[in-house]
Order: sequence, then structure tokens, then C-alpha cells
Amino acid sequence: MGKMKLAFKRSIQGLLEFLVFFPILLGAAIYIGPHIKMEMFFLYLYLLCLGGTFVRGVFGIKNRWLELLFGMGFLFVLSYISKLSGLKAIVFFIVGIVWYSRGILYMEADWEEIFPRQMWWIALVIYMLGVFVYSRVLIVTDYLPYIIGCGFVQVIISLYVLNTRQLGDATLVRDKKPIVSSSIRRQNNILLIITILIILIIASFNTIKDFIKLTIKQLFTWIVNILMKIASLSDTEGMTDKSSGGTPELPFTDEVVPPNPIVELILRILGIILTTVGIIVLLYIIYKGIKKLVSIISLWIKNLLREEELYEDSYGYIDEKERLIDIKKVKEDYTDRLKSWLEKIMAREQEWKALKTNREKVRYIYKSIMFKYLQGGYGYKGYMTPIEIEEDIRAWNDGTEDKVLKQVIPVYNRARYGCERIDDNEVDRLYKLHIDS
Repeated sequence: MGKMKLAFKRSIQGLLEFLVFFPILLGAAIYIGPHIKMEMFFLYLYLLCLGGTFVRGVFGIKNRWLELLFGMGFLFVLSYISKLSGLKAIVFFIVGIVWYSRGILYMEADWEEIFPRQMWWIALVIYMLGVFVYSRVLIVTDYLPYIIGCGFVQVIISLYVLNTRQLGDATLVRDKKPIVSSSIRRQNNILLIITILIILIIASFNTIKDFIKLTIKQLFTWIVNILMKIASLSDTEGMTDKSSGGTPELPFTDEVVPPNPIVELILRILGIILTTVGIIVLLYIIYKGIKKLVSIISLWIKNLLREEELYEDSYGYIDEKERLIDIKKVKEDYTDRLKSWLEKIMAREQEWKALKTNREKVRYIYKSIMFKYLQGGYGYKGYMTPIEIEEDIRAWNDGTEDKVLKQVIPVYNRARYGCERIDDNEVDRLYKLHIDS
């Protein structure tokens, strides 16, 4: 049951690749034409992809020739059912065998290894060319809305995938899969959603503007119609009272009661006043809502991008990412002053035993190592991840590897970005290595 679930899960990668190459696959579906309906064409491709995942993952077949035999069998059956022949059958066989092979590869390797992230950028080029072709070739112009709709979905998915992979790279530990805490992932998703909404608002600005104008116009018309109906009811009551006072006379059928110009003027002025007040109130509500939304977003972004707060002044801690200065960028006449400043910082460091949590201790060890290299003339680069800093220090040291720093960084990443518990023995071991070095 677990293998089947994994096979279905991996086949979803095939659906995402359908989206990337949709303009090309749609062209193949149009060419094959009435023999296979468009929706059936894509269903067959998904079934072939799913068949590849089952052959490799569920049935455990590893022989390439046997896998190819199964794939050709699937394609022959589908071609026979659809009554394909000639060049159309060849096109279907080529596309089908590619997606069947992709299904096999999904079960053998990680998706990023067989589908590099550069493909998401190539997909944008494919869709731009697709829009150009499908908007100018008369035979396929009816399918242009499909290209635009799928392109919109593809942009959103590519943003999410690329952003997620980049976030994983920022917390990558060598030879291990990246570990991203749920809080960071949640904040990242919220920021991504806000970015997409801003893009939608900018792209649909004219549509939103026309909608607001139409809404205001309809509101004004609705208010005027209500006032006119109220006025007509009052005129009708007056006529009824007048006719009840004397002998009723039969009016002429084509007689039209002339409107009272004073009443018309009063109603018009009243309508304009009410409409203006309504528009002002509506604009004020929109303004307050936008102002509050902007303040919430700006505050959230500040909290998201801000590094962890400094410890209490008595602790003498500084943030190792924001506060470390690149000595290479400091002029030579300030070098001695910077070194003396670093020595004062080190002199005010809290005693090891006074640190309360293991996370504080791990951060203390990492920061102490950084200070050691700073005093030696290393130029700290705040935009690098800890892993990249370790590699940069090794290059700065002429290829000499700092074994202590290499062991500290994975634990430091867990202490800074993760939620896992850090064992006391592990911290003591790192501290002993740091002291001995």
C-alpha cells in the first residue's frame, strides 16, 4: 500500500511537467486531431506516466528492456483503441514513451536531479513563444485561452517551487536534505501569496478601475431611481386627493401630468448630495482598509526580515550576521581600532556556565569561531549562509579545513533555524573541540 501511495504521489510531478510543456503537448493533441479528444490525450499521457511509476516502484522491475516492453505494450493498446495510424501514431508513440520513461525516473531519483530548476525559467520562454504562435496561426487561435490560463497557473507554481527550493538551499546541510522549520515555511508562503496578489492587482489594474467606476455609476443610478420612485408616489397621492374632492372626471388617455420643476430640482440636488456623501464614505472606508493593510504588511515584512534581537546589554552579545563587519572593506588606518573593538567585545563575553540554553551555547561557540577569524584578518560576508562561510574560510585558509567549524555548523543551523532539541552531550563535545582548538 505504501508503494502505491508513493507511485501516485510521484505521478503528480508528471502533471506539473505537463503544465511546463503544455503549449508543445497541446500542439501534438491538435495534430492528432479527432482520433483522440484533447482531454483523452492528456489522460492517456498521465496514465502512461502512472504506469511507469507502477512498473518501477510497485512491481519493482529494474530491467530496462522489460520496462520498455511494458511501455510499448501500453502504447499499442492505446493506439489500437484510438485507431491511430501513420505519422499521427508515430507522434503519439514519441510523446507517450517520453512520459512513460519520466514515470520510471520519478521512482529512481529525486525530482530536482531529473528536472533542474532552470526548466521553470525555460517554461516562461515556451509560453511566450506559445502565445506568439497560437495568437497568429488561424488554425489554433481558438486554443489561445488555454495557453493564457495554463501560463498564469504555471507562473504561480514556478514561483512557489523556485522559492521553496531557494529557501531549502539557505538551510542546507552538506550531504543531507534541507530542514526548514514550519514557522519559516508558513511565513514564506504568506509572503509569496502577498507577492502574487500584488502582481494580480498590477496586471488587472484597468479591469479593477473599470469595475470601481461601474459600481459607483450603478450606485448613483440606484439612489436616483429610489428618489424618483418616492417622488412619483407623492405625486400620485396628491392627484388622488384632488380627484376625491369633486365630481370625478374621466381623464384623456393621452394626458400627461407635467412634472413639478421645483420638486425635480430638489430631488436632483438631494440625489447629488446623497451620492457624493456615499462616494466619500466609500472612499474613506477603502482608504482606511488599504492603510491598515499596508501597515500590517509592512510590520510583518519588518519582523520577517529582521534578524533576532540582541541579547541583554549585560550579556554583551551581538548578532553574528548583522553586526560582524567586513574588515576587507575597512580602510587600513581603521584596522587597529577595529581589532581593539573586537577585543573589548570578547572581554565582555558571558561566562560559559552562565549560558542557560543549549541554543545559546551553540551560538556562542559559532560566534567565538567567527571572532577568531575576524581577528586573523578574514572578511566576513553577511549575505552568505553558514555553510558558504565555512567554504569561504577554507578558501581563505588556502584550502585548510577547520574541522571544528565543520562540526559546529550543522548544529548551529538547527539551533538558529530549526525546532529540534539539541542534546547536552553534543554541546559539551563541541565546546571541548572549540577549547582544544
